[in-house]
Amino acid sequence: MSPRFLTQVLYRFSTFEADPQAGELRKNGLRLRIQDQPFQILLRLLERPGQIVTREELKTTLWSVDTFVDFDNGLNMAVKRLREALGDDADHPRFIETLPRRGYRFIGQVDGRAPSASEKANDAPSLRSSLRTIGIWTVAVSFFALAVILVYRRTRSEPQRWRGPASVMTPDGIIRTPSTDVIYVLPVSAPLDVSAELTCDWRPGSRW
Repeated sequence: MSPRFLTQVLYRFSTFEADPQAGELRKNGLRLRIQDQPFQILLRLLERPGQIVTREELKTTLWSVDTFVDFDNGLNMAVKRLREALGDDADHPRFIETLPRRGYRFIGQVDGRAPSASEKANDAPSLRSSLRTIGIWTVAVSFFALAVILVYRRTRSEPQRWRGPASVMTPDGIIRTPSTDVIYVLPVSAPLDVSAELTCDWRPGSRW
């Protein structure tokens, strides 16, 4: 089977399900017997529902260029076997419509369509661009997080000098400390405004 159909996407239509990866056609969950060539034709049609798939395209799908065979008769037989597996009628089709001398078209409702080869090629640049953008943002966020961690560790590990006015609560009341006194505070989990007013608690034995 052609590698272009090896995809995780399932094609669902009516009570049928085509599994490209497993190479299986199922109806109501039960596997149907179908040969490889009819199944490959079905996948090509399901890949482009509502669009014409030419006989030349199908010939290229089924046979290599160095194969010598009655292509027209072989293709007609493969399509006939496909219709038999689907219970479809060439005169009153539900799934596969014949366009004389041109090709075939899938006319049923398809769910879970996989992208075609051209769609995959068109999506590749945008995918690469998205991955590049994600990579840039990942690096930027990593550097920012590292900077935050370094600043956090620095502020957590060093005492901070108190720059605002300071007072002490003594048994005789609150007394302003001399402006020449230097006060350092140890790191705490909560953010500190070192320019605000600070009132210290007096304890027995303290000297001021």
